[in-house]
Amino acid sequence: MPLWADNAKKINTKESPAQADNVKKIGPKEFDEFLKNCNMEDRLQLGLALELISQKEFENKENWKDIETKCSLEEIKVRLNNNSYHTFNLAHYKDVEYHEIVEWVANSMGIETSNKGTQTLEEEIIKKAMEKVWDSMTKDQRKQLLQNIQNSTNTKIDDIDKIIVQTGRNAIAILIGLKAVFGFKFISLAMVFFHGLGVIMGITFSFGFYTGLSKVLATLTGPWGWGILIITTILSLGQPNPNDVIKFVITTYFIRMRHNGEK
Repeated sequence: MPLWADNAKKINTKESPAQADNVKKIGPKEFDEFLKNCNMEDRLQLGLALELISQKEFENKENWKDIETKCSLEEIKVRLNNNSYHTFNLAHYKDVEYHEIVEWVANSMGIETSNKGTQTLEEEIIKKAMEKVWDSMTKDQRKQLLQNIQNSTNTKIDDIDKIIVQTGRNAIAILIGLKAVFGFKFISLAMVFFHGLGVIMGITFSFGFYTGLSKVLATLTGPWGWGILIITTILSLGQPNPNDVIKFVITTYFIRMRHNGEK
């Protein structure tokens, strides 16, 4: 079992305050605390998701001081607010109302947001993205994805041929139900799902899951044909586009879950 998959199981066995309370909302204070707990590699991941730096800068790190400046905590907050609905709400410009941003992205994807905590909405956003990707794949690609998941978890998924003909909604529901494979936490499924996609795309994870994740998300949100962007509302001219923020929300979720697992 690869190290990143083993780490996913460790995260999976630990209970965090955010996981214990499914209505907890991450506001400006909690978001600032999260950013302060991010190491430089985490900040580069977040900066890459917001396109503060390029994939080449992220991988090569030739001009460390320059990219460190580009991915400062303040630059991350400013770019996130600029790319979100806060562009039109200058009263909150210096703060990041992270839960409201996640709600905004979820609403644009047709997800009901009432009485739901930040982590619950993040996971529903990721789940919706996984469903969209599944629906965009051929049956052969779906089969390869399930086989990749088997290989990375050293477990067997029964009835693969029956699963690959399902819709994304049904297939992801089936995978979520495989407790013997993924345990009882969504993070485990999400990690092996995105890793499996990366293998199909030819992306290597030689430097760990989180480095490979950035490439997977960049590909999925690009013109490759497996876009995970599902905007159901009609955007007004000049209105911020939630598509620009979805990579950041997904990246933030994975990093925060890792932080929780390390406590």
